[in-house]
Amino acid sequence: MQYPCASPVASEQTCRTCAPGARRGSARPSPDAAHPERDRGAVAAAWRGALWLGTLAAGLVALFHAPARGQTVSELPRAEYYLAKEMLGAGRTADAAEGFLAALRGARRVGDQRWVDSIPPMVLLGECYYQQGNLAAAAEQYDAALMLALNNPDWIDRVEVGPERLTELAIDSNLRSINWFPRSRPLRPLVVPEAIQIAIDPTGAQVAQPGIVIAPVSLVTRLDASEVMRTLAIALHRRWEILGPLSRNSPISIPLARMFARNPVVQIPWVQASWRTLRGLSQLATPTATEAANTLRSSAQIGNEFDYFLTPRALLVLGELELAEGAPARAIGLFQDAILLAAYYQQHVDLAAGLQRLADTSAAARRVDLLQPFQRAATWASKRSLISHVKASLGALELALLSGDYALSDRLAQQTATTLRGREQVLPRDLARLNWLNARAALARGRTTAGRNSLNNALQLLHGSAETGLAVAQTFQIQLTLDLHSAGNLTMADAEKALDQLLADPAPDQWRQAPLDNLAALTTASLPAYRRFVEMAAARGDLDETVRRIDRLHRQRLYEALPMAGLLLAWRSALSTPVPDLPPPVQTAVQAASQQFATLPQS
Repeated sequence: MQYPCASPVASEQTCRTCAPGARRGSARPSPDAAHPERDRGAVAAAWRGALWLGTLAAGLVALFHAPARGQTVSELPRAEYYLAKEMLGAGRTADAAEGFLAALRGARRVGDQRWVDSIPPMVLLGECYYQQGNLAAAAEQYDAALMLALNNPDWIDRVEVGPERLTELAIDSNLRSINWFPRSRPLRPLVVPEAIQIAIDPTGAQVAQPGIVIAPVSLVTRLDASEVMRTLAIALHRRWEILGPLSRNSPISIPLARMFARNPVVQIPWVQASWRTLRGLSQLATPTATEAANTLRSSAQIGNEFDYFLTPRALLVLGELELAEGAPARAIGLFQDAILLAAYYQQHVDLAAGLQRLADTSAAARRVDLLQPFQRAATWASKRSLISHVKASLGALELALLSGDYALSDRLAQQTATTLRGREQVLPRDLARLNWLNARAALARGRTTAGRNSLNNALQLLHGSAETGLAVAQTFQIQLTLDLHSAGNLTMADAEKALDQLLADPAPDQWRQAPLDNLAALTTASLPAYRRFVEMAAARGDLDETVRRIDRLHRQRLYEALPMAGLLLAWRSALSTPVPDLPPPVQTAVQAASQQFATLPQS
């Protein structure tokens, strides 16, 4: 699958962002050809053809072709990886991407093939692109890392781990300084070994021409296995999030589920629990997705008693599944536990993701009681993780708006704007969210012009440009569906099923959870997708459905031809507030709009 460029959906012209190097602020191409924007013919083209035929392995060999030489350092991943990880936590995604590329250049190889120590830098390189809004490049990295795991399915069976008894591992209950949110249960974090011993087989040494000894994988003595499994969890989760309904159509989804379905030979409890968590995450992208929640519940703790390094990610996904089932209260409890544990384990990526989900859900549920906890979280993160600090600050800002404390919201907005200044290319989603909240604050005060300008700035960041990627997953999925179907890699039935979901009007719960993303998706150019949707119904001979889709096509033309008309309709739906409860200037604007558009909801 070749992931679409960061351009409006299904553009009929080549987008300028497809050109290599078009995105300012990106990492420089690596001589290892590991940069996804430099060589899409390896992983990206493989997704279009080879991956969908189950032969991406050949593409990865071509992608990582640099010669391997003997290496004496035994700690893997190497030190530059951990430095880059800290830069990612500091919100320096472009610098972090450079560091992860450097870590990839120094990663272990046997012949021309990489080993599992390349998985962490590949995944977090993808996370850099994700934070930058470049979903196509992020998905390529996640898939490449997961394919690398498929190519080395038995690495976990070749480790020597100890101790076997949980009582010999450190249990630190000191969470006194990490207590901003209430806990839904007692937290008992378990500290597992950061590195484990690899079984040594020195007879596996190879010799390359002209007589250079290549250090085989078997000579590696120490591997940070928990980091490998933690980043695999990130890749599985993000891939499910980015691909959405298309994740089940990928040919690597079933192989991944099968690989994680087997139990490792190593019988150490934390290894077994980690593998079960990966199993549950892999089930999200399969027809048996209903099993994922039960698997994750059974693996979220070791022995149903101890939390460990994958507990935050498991709780985060369980919270998302609770949201999908219409249980926001339970989801909030799970998100809060995930955040506290991610902070304890200093997992910047997991912490930021948890804060984002909790902020969205708290705002949708109007939980203004969480305003002060978000402020405390922001203060704690300010000296530890800028990316988490921004997420917490934006969460506090939105709750301050909902509470009507405009003095506090103004102060938080100014502080967050100062933090994000100059980060349009590295954290565009956060900057877009700040503009969205500023627009809402202006609207609440009757400042229509300021609100319109802030809203347009927010949408511009999410619609995609030469500077930022295509940051809305739904928009990305629509274009990907068209690309796969036109290439013959997706049947019409599967493509129509995906488009039926992706082009549907957002439900009220969806509006409340992600109003800005839904607004951006509605106002992104997507007429080719709507036209193809009509053609599919016509090909089936369904006259009534064809007519209904034609009506939706014309409505979309209005959204695209008259952006502010479309924004006005979508804005009213996004507010999800009864008209009498709106400020007087807004009530006047809504009443005026309703006279022009009879379909505008009034309650």
